[in-house]
Amino acid sequence: MQRPVFADGHLLRTSDFVAEQNYHLAAIRRHNGTLHIWGIASGLQIALLDGDLVVKPGTAIDGFGRYVVLDAAGGIDLRSFRIRGIDAVDVWAAYTQDRAEAAGDGVDSVTDAARIECTEAKDIDPRRPSGVSAADLVTGATRQDADPDRRWPVYLGRVTIDLARPHAAPVIDMDRRATIGLVGATVETPEGFVWLELTEGPDPTVQVNLPDGPDGTRTPLKVSAADGVELDAPLTVDRELVLRGGSLTVLPGAPALGPAADAAPPEWSVSHAVDDVTHDLRVAMPAAADETVPNRLVVGAWRNNRFAPSLVIDGAGTLIVFGNLVIEGRLQAASVQEAPLSEEARAYLAGVQTAGLLSLFNSIA
Repeated sequence: MQRPVFADGHLLRTSDFVAEQNYHLAAIRRHNGTLHIWGIASGLQIALLDGDLVVKPGTAIDGFGRYVVLDAAGGIDLRSFRIRGIDAVDVWAAYTQDRAEAAGDGVDSVTDAARIECTEAKDIDPRRPSGVSAADLVTGATRQDADPDRRWPVYLGRVTIDLARPHAAPVIDMDRRATIGLVGATVETPEGFVWLELTEGPDPTVQVNLPDGPDGTRTPLKVSAADGVELDAPLTVDRELVLRGGSLTVLPGAPALGPAADAAPPEWSVSHAVDDVTHDLRVAMPAAADETVPNRLVVGAWRNNRFAPSLVIDGAGTLIVFGNLVIEGRLQAASVQEAPLSEEARAYLAGVQTAGLLSLFNSIA
């Protein structure tokens, strides 16, 4: 881009001022098209207002870096499509200029604006608008001859009408709108710390960094094509955690919870713990907050549209098996100590019929 340079004593012509304006216009458009991803910046929603289809005011940047500005709501007229029997219409906003001629010796003005266009709905790619050449899709932002006739419409959404019911409300779909974005490999604070890194190449990677002390850095989240998602931080899930055909693995070589894990009652947890003798895979429950409502670890299955417990362990250490207990191998008691039954065990035994107990003892004998 050539920038006009003025000097004292030069005679400035209209073409000099036009060249100056064109330079700044080309600079801002190149900035928009190379440092940003073109698309909708704000507004431009399709809506039904007082029974009329309109596009709300808003702003977009097209692939040439031009501002597509709709200052007031623009109407959508679908009568011609209804007459032709077309029930689905794609809505676009295209760049145009509004020129205002000045009165007398004033200076004319040009305003960046938007023109609403409608086309018959087709299988489209919003990022590859119809009528934009393959060359422009690659180099559009670097063109300096894109004013104002070269088209690059921005997709706003799809409207579907009921041809059999003219007064039925149209269906508006705005799921595939192209929105504006940023181009860059890092997000850095004014102090120079890189919070986000995007790496291309054979192993594309997204990495989130956090400060760790005065000079340290830690990476709590890393996502790469080769290694998947790596999380090095506590994870809190407020709702469901779903594994689709995968598994939950605790690696023996990973850092384990030490003796400090026993210092306080744990939350509900699955953890790897280690002491001087053993490594444990622990499924732990905390002490009951309310003594009248005990905590239980329950393993079961869904049968007849309801959850049926198979194994229950309560906070007092009582284990209850619902169903058959099959042991392959030896059942050996190293020591048996009498201990009081928990309230839950007493309640369970109270519901067992005497005949059932006699049958159990007879089978053991």
